[in-house]
Amino acid sequence: MLSFRVCKKIFLLLNIFLAFSASTVSYHGKYVRDEQVKQLQTKLSSQSLSKHDVSALIGSPAFIPAYNSNIWYYIHYTTKNKFWAFNKLLAQRIIILTFSPDSEKLMRILVLDNNIANRQE
Repeated sequence: MLSFRVCKKIFLLLNIFLAFSASTVSYHGKYVRDEQVKQLQTKLSSQSLSKHDVSALIGSPAFIPAYNSNIWYYIHYTTKNKFWAFNKLLAQRIIILTFSPDSEKLMRILVLDNNIANRQE
């Protein structure tokens, strides 16, 4: 029969193994849902949207470049983190909104969606 000390060591080793093999999924950035993008596209075709209107619909952007304040980036990515390994990128979504320089109305919506987790390797 196993002694109490041996059982205690085995239990401790199993806990350490489980802690090292555990992974967590992390979400970073501003996620703009498909429904929100469709709302923007619908309103873009029927009326002109200002920067204020866009902010009210989907929130403020993650990034506005200093060289051009008429381009807004909404960036979101999902990673899987393991204690003993590098982070793995599962999904990435970038939405680029371009406003006209003269009237500052929304001109173009570009959605770059890269769901890496569902891709066959």
